[in-house]
Amino acid sequence: MMDEDFLRDRVREAVQAGELPNRFPDRLFGGMPSGGRCAFCEESTHGGMEVELVFTDNGQPGQTTYYAHPRCFSIFAGEIRVLSAPTSSLTDQAANAD
Repeated sequence: MMDEDFLRDRVREAVQAGELPNRFPDRLFGGMPSGGRCAFCEESTHGGMEVELVFTDNGQPGQTTYYAHPRCFSIFAGEIRVLSAPTSSLTDQAANAD
């Protein structure tokens, strides 16, 4: 498995480049692995649990499905939260406190 910081950077860059969705999936399933490749680290999901992410409202007919390791999905979810958070910083809030 990849180093967590490297994977976080890789996921963030792929989301910002439009290679991965920039939002949470419409449906999420977990279960036995299909043996495919993880959308985030690109390693096989064989041998452990797998998360299936289904996006249905992506501007295209049908649906787009991604497969991931639970750990990789967790990193993706964290990055989506960070990227979708309001851009105001604590220093902006502190400056406006007076």
